[in-house]
Amino acid sequence: MSFKKISALIIIVLTIIFIVFSYDYEIELPYSYSCNDPHLLEGDNYSKVQASRVLSFDKEENFCKIKKINPLQEGYSKTFDYKLYESLEANRKKMFNNETLTQRNFYLGELIKNRDQILKIPFSLRKIRLQSNLDKIEQYLKYNKVYSSLRNIKKGKYKLTISADANVNIILQKLNLVGVIPEYVEINDSFQVVKVHKNSIDKFFKDYQFKNIIQDNLEVSPYYSNFTLTGLGLNIESFNPKFLNSFSLKEISSQDNYFILLPEIENFSFDYITRDIQLFLTENKNLNLKVDNPQTIILKSGDYQINDNLVLPYGLNLIIEKDVSISIKNGSSIIIYGGLEIRGTEKEPVLIKKLQSPFGVLGVIGNSLSRVAISHLKLSGGSEAEINGSYLSGALSIYNHQFVVIQDSDIFNNNGEDGLNIKDSSFYIAENTFKNNFSDQVDLDNGIGMVLGNSFMIDSKANKISKQSNGDGLDLSNSMVLIQNNSFNNFYDKGISIGESSSSILENNSIEGNNIGVAIKDGSNAFSIGSRFKNNSINFSLYNKKLFYSQPSLFKELSSESITFQKNEYLLDSSSDELSSLRNKILLIIEKNKPLYNEL
Repeated sequence: MSFKKISALIIIVLTIIFIVFSYDYEIELPYSYSCNDPHLLEGDNYSKVQASRVLSFDKEENFCKIKKINPLQEGYSKTFDYKLYESLEANRKKMFNNETLTQRNFYLGELIKNRDQILKIPFSLRKIRLQSNLDKIEQYLKYNKVYSSLRNIKKGKYKLTISADANVNIILQKLNLVGVIPEYVEINDSFQVVKVHKNSIDKFFKDYQFKNIIQDNLEVSPYYSNFTLTGLGLNIESFNPKFLNSFSLKEISSQDNYFILLPEIENFSFDYITRDIQLFLTENKNLNLKVDNPQTIILKSGDYQINDNLVLPYGLNLIIEKDVSISIKNGSSIIIYGGLEIRGTEKEPVLIKKLQSPFGVLGVIGNSLSRVAISHLKLSGGSEAEINGSYLSGALSIYNHQFVVIQDSDIFNNNGEDGLNIKDSSFYIAENTFKNNFSDQVDLDNGIGMVLGNSFMIDSKANKISKQSNGDGLDLSNSMVLIQNNSFNNFYDKGISIGESSSSILENNSIEGNNIGVAIKDGSNAFSIGSRFKNNSINFSLYNKKLFYSQPSLFKELSSESITFQKNEYLLDSSSDELSSLRNKILLIIEKNKPLYNEL
């Protein structure tokens, strides 16, 4: 065959392919709507139009009919709605209406049920994109996770809380209560109290629907529905709720259905709110406590034993002098509703330890203006506690303070969820050792600050425990943190976990011998500079654990350890402005509070 004939054949084939892939075939939808009258683009008709907009992922301001098909980027609502409508202000305001969104999602369901009809067009690029978009819409509608808790508030009274991470309504089919259920139970949904026969409890809940709520920018957030169940002699031994996805009409699988029955809260008293300081000192004569000023008491040097919960009066600050040793009896805790200063030194540290079996916690709960300054503390043998309605997950739990400084301290061999847990506070954590705590070594929630020169580790003996407890070295949630010159060694799960919209700078850290060196998840961003990775199964892992978050991002240097870039990984040079802005925000907080940690 001559060259001219081959060339002509190629041109013919390419022409056919072009025609097949570019021909504008009309798409037949399972419902109809009119574009002729603007007034018709309201109510039900408007919802149909928006379902078509999703199918085509069309961002045109005056969209009505499908003219082109753009590929949907992800199969969850933050892309469908937040990304689709980010430049369409008028439409975004309409879609914020929950009823409109529910109607739109109903018509998305109609698209899925009639996919065969929609795809009755010749093979083309448009058909390929349609198929892909329909698959992702179906994933969006079928996605569901449900979280339920049933807590015994007091004798005969329970609180039921349900939250559904879903884009369509989730229906409660059965509670499956087991125990002593009286003939009638009063159910309060915060709006009304209804007396319900025990055989009609499941029927009562079928009128309620559970799903995420939509914020005004069309990002999603969880919504918690609360009910109280009250009855004479009501004593629930177990419950096993069953839920239905209103789109798929299938029962939610056990792996997506999380529920727990919680016992009545113990250790609950509000006496500390009005307790007189002098009365508190009289009741605790075994402790060498001195009044420093009307808001502060000092625990003088010495050895002490705590046999029951020690709860300080509300608003009272505590100073612990150097060379203090406190042994705490099984399950008991020290709770401070104010500020704390621990004045240990290298030669005369402060020791807090268990007496026989693990104690509860050292808990410091502030008022957002209080401060915590800890130096040369050695804390071991703690666990976790629930006291006065607060769950304290760390052997050292520090919540809601203006600024927290922890320096030159050892937090080790504790048996709770966290060795150290800091919530709702700014912080400076420097030159400490966090070692062999049962689960996470340090958990930082909703804070901003710096983690500098610390050692996070699991030694070889404790590694067997770590494998069972799924622990991390440093766990961040909704926080901005500069993580600099630390070491993270031998964690069976993650050396560093950066989650739930956190932003962090990883600078000159040593990350060695972990399953995952650094995990970045659930809308978080991380900037990696000069850190050293060795013998980790995976150095970086990016993923979403909770699908209503946007994708995480990693900005890293090009080095021998980072020669390839995976999805959502970018060259560090491309983010210099964001990196500089984050660093400045963190250092401004540290500089503002510098007088506090300079005193230590």
